Amino acid sequence: GTPVINLGSATGAIPAGVTGGAGLTGSTSLGTVTAGDISHADIVYPAGHIVQVRDIVTGVDENTSSSSPEDFMEDTITFTAGNEILTIANVGYFVVSGGADKGMAARLYDETNDAELFTRTMYLNIPSDTSNEFGGEQTLMNKTAFAGTSVQIKLQYRATSGGTVYVGINSHLILMEIQA
Repeated sequence: GTPVINLGSATGAIPAGVTGGAGLTGSTSLGTVTAGDISHADIVYPAGHIVQVRDIVTGVDENTSSSSPEDFMEDTITFTAGNEILTIANVGYFVVSGGADKGMAARLYDETNDAELFTRTMYLNIPSDTSNEFGGEQTLMNKTAFAGTSVQIKLQYRATSGGTVYVGINSHLILMEIQA
C-alpha cells in the first residue's frame, strides 16, 4: 500500500505535491484566502457561480411626458463568452397629470444588439379621473446569454396617456455575470 508518514511534529511548508483531503483539517488546513486576487485562468467555476457584479445607483431625478422610451441608467459589462448576464433593475417612480389610464413603462434594453429584453407597464385605471397621482417601484429582471464578450444594458422609461413620469434617486441597475 501507500506508505504513511506521521507529520504530527513536522514544521515548515507543506510540499508542493501534497493535495487537500480529509487529513488536512483545523490549523494545518490549506487555509482561507483573506486578501488578494483569487482569479486565475486555470480556475474552473461551477455552473451558476456569480463571476462578477456591477451595481449602478442613480443620484438624480428625471422626468418625461414622452411616450417614447428615454434612457435613465446604463452600464456596460465585459464577460467570458458563453456566460449569462442577469440584469436586475429597480426604479422608483411617480406619475402625475394625463388621462384616466395614465401610467409609466420601464424597460431593460440591450443597446449593443438593439433589442428589448423586458418591459413592464403600470397603469392607473380610474375612468374619467385625471387628477389622481400615484407612485411606486418597479423591479425588472432578465437573464440572457449574449453573443460576444461585452454588452451595454440600459434602463429606460416612458409615460402613457399624457402623464408625466418622475423617476428617481436610489434606483439600481445591477448586472451579474453567471458562469454557464
